[in-house]
Amino acid sequence: MRSGLVAGRVVSSDATRPGAGHRLTLALGLTVSSVVLVGCSVFGSDDSKTTAKNAAQLTQTTVASVDTTIDVTTVPAAPDSTVPPVTWTTLAPGLVPNELEVIDLIVGTGPAAEPGATLLIDYVGQRFASGEQFESTAGQPPRSIRLGSNQVIQGWEQGLIGMQEGGRRELVVPADLAYGSQGTAVVSPNEALVYVINLVKVVSPVDAVDIPVVAVEPGLSPTELGIVDELVGGGALAIDGSAVSVRYVLLSATTGQQVYSGWETGLISQFTLGTHEVVAGLEQGIAGMKTGGRRRLEVPADLAYGDAGSPGGEVLPGEAVVYLVELVSAD
Repeated sequence: MRSGLVAGRVVSSDATRPGAGHRLTLALGLTVSSVVLVGCSVFGSDDSKTTAKNAAQLTQTTVASVDTTIDVTTVPAAPDSTVPPVTWTTLAPGLVPNELEVIDLIVGTGPAAEPGATLLIDYVGQRFASGEQFESTAGQPPRSIRLGSNQVIQGWEQGLIGMQEGGRRELVVPADLAYGSQGTAVVSPNEALVYVINLVKVVSPVDAVDIPVVAVEPGLSPTELGIVDELVGGGALAIDGSAVSVRYVLLSATTGQQVYSGWETGLISQFTLGTHEVVAGLEQGIAGMKTGGRRRLEVPADLAYGDAGSPGGEVLPGEAVVYLVELVSAD
């Protein structure tokens, strides 16, 4: 049975914007077994967003080529550099930072992060005062965020600007740019934090004129999966077992109405083919794509939400759906 609103599997600020996270989870058709909850997160920057319950609503991925086991006590220095790695252990004990400190441990060579860009990241968070680790993506897929949308704390919004893909950066974040006087369930009020962040992927923002428009004739009722390549990619091939990152549009086949658009939200969705994390039609339809490609999928109800429909009701019982999928990466 496919899930609808699943906390911990979708990037959104739905704690303050009801419905955003629901629509994204619905679109993917995520299974309950794929949920991972994080007790505290940088996601949600002001007092209205800083509860442990809603702060960790994240889209996750598995990127096999990226080391997700981050240990800030063993973070390597930049290649060919004589400067030792900077971690909390090198900071003067007893001091409290009053401004954001940005330290590039490894300078990336890919595109730079900018407002509006979507980032895939791995990270670890520690308390500045003690060095105790309170949060990490170690053993978990990277996370997706959109800079400039207030999905994350201000220390991240400011500190990630200009970071290049493939880089590793340490952020020393004062309390007023973290969780402030309210704190969270696991971060104390007025507590400064330290993060080490790997920038896995940068997806540049899309101009409004470049957002795809998908036409669906109302009443469409396919009986088998329909696949049409609108643009054939030239990169890596997505196969069973591939960790894929995708951007997509989902539409109701009955009404032709759009349910969700990753181009409009700026979010990238990630899952592994063959693990049944998403509806069967989406999983089967992406197999065989190459990165950079776009594919239209007409998915019959039995490969979508079946007789139950979606939990939120956007996809009706027995209703087919249509996806336009862009394959961003495959590993």
